[in-house]
Amino acid sequence: MSIKDPELPSLLRPILAEESLRPEAIRALALSNDPATPEARLSVYPKLSLPERRDTLNTLADARSSPVFASNATHSSTPAAR
Repeated sequence: MSIKDPELPSLLRPILAEESLRPEAIRALALSNDPATPEARLSVYPKLSLPERRDTLNTLADARSSPVFASNATHSSTPAAR
């Protein structure tokens, strides 16, 4: 399996619930342009440790340049801050 494998995000998202593997899943999902990934990461946010929250926010911020973020931002009533 490659990091570019389109099925990888769907395999990694459930791992976000596994405390012992969550940091690796957060980082691996950051490399994905899968549209369901940001929501999956945010759904576990309240359960995350401080370092995991930092990783999640950093990876979501990096995703701002992705086509998915750009698409969502254009449909928002307020412009995305850079």
